[in-house]
Amino acid sequence: MNRPASLARRLAEVVSTMSASDTPALLQQLCRGAVELLDADGSGYCVLDGDQLEVAAVWQLPGSLLGQRFPFAGSALADLPTGGRALVADAAAYPSLNAEVWTGQAGVLAVASTEAAGAVTGGLYVSLDAGKTLSAEQLDVLELLAAHAGVALHDAARVEAADLQRRQTEQALVELETAKDLFLAVAGHELRTPLAVVRGFGDTLLHRWESLPDADRRAMVATMVGRATGLAELVEQLMRGSHAGAAGVEVELRSFDLAAEVRRVVSGVAGSSPDHHVRVDAPDAVPATGDPAKVEPVVGQLVENAVKYSPGGGPVDVTVTTEGGRAVLRVADRGVGVAPADLHRVFDRFVRGEPVVPGGRPGGAGLGLWIVRRYVEAQGGTVSAALREGGGTVVEVSLPG
Repeated sequence: MNRPASLARRLAEVVSTMSASDTPALLQQLCRGAVELLDADGSGYCVLDGDQLEVAAVWQLPGSLLGQRFPFAGSALADLPTGGRALVADAAAYPSLNAEVWTGQAGVLAVASTEAAGAVTGGLYVSLDAGKTLSAEQLDVLELLAAHAGVALHDAARVEAADLQRRQTEQALVELETAKDLFLAVAGHELRTPLAVVRGFGDTLLHRWESLPDADRRAMVATMVGRATGLAELVEQLMRGSHAGAAGVEVELRSFDLAAEVRRVVSGVAGSSPDHHVRVDAPDAVPATGDPAKVEPVVGQLVENAVKYSPGGGPVDVTVTTEGGRAVLRVADRGVGVAPADLHRVFDRFVRGEPVVPGGRPGGAGLGLWIVRRYVEAQGGTVSAALREGGGTVVEVSLPG
């Protein structure tokens, strides 16, 4: 039987026993096959990573080679002739490997490249004793083994990409399910009490209308109206949260006067509570770049928060200034404050910070400041919260000037 037929049969036998389920093991099997089929002293496979080659597998070569990197430039792979996929050369011409494999002594190396989309991705090396070479048939075998390694790496990359996509999808589904459960829990908690009050008073009025004094009936109706108003505000906040939670908040950026916008919005909400005096301190004009349609809910939410978290009444100070070329809005209250550990967390969804004053936290879905952050950041701005000296909270919004 002639040599080519025998070599071809041996190649088929070697490749047929290889498993593609473990890429590092497969590369080692290919190196072992190269040693056995080519009567070589050792073999290694190198992966091209940027401008470096990294040893990924070896057989009958020092294990210390694994993970070592050396420049692609000046390597045997880089010296492959145009259109060629294999090379046999004196090892002394490549000192990076010669020092490790042949300990600086005379030797011969052969290498065949693996490619993807016409670009070199790595190479299968074999080491030979000085004076030895490879026949044309053996070079063909080296090229075929290298091609098999290329296919294995390509398949492994596809599997890894598919696994990554699957993990990312699963993680997104878990986060979505968690957010949904949290939303339902928060919404249910916040809706239960006002609905119970409205239902209880309504039932009382329905069955005892004639026996109740007029003043009591009016007080009950006023309470029901107040609770219904709170429910409407909660639904509005939930709707805003749904919009803010979309893939991206759409904004139309343009230059506008932040001071004028703040004065306009505050004038519409300042009288919502007679126990709170909302004061605006702003120059005639403060230029800003943003979307006034998204600034309006930001200002409204911050003022409403300041009032809500100041159950004892007191002033709410709104200031607008220009600092460092940016437009800055601050809303400060003398309310219950926020625990220092929660100052950053209050901008997360469904989070309500613990108050500095015990028992001073009012109801809410924990969406207001999260919506504020989403709207502000969509305009290229920043938002932060801090404790106010003397008690209370200061929320600061900064927009491009």
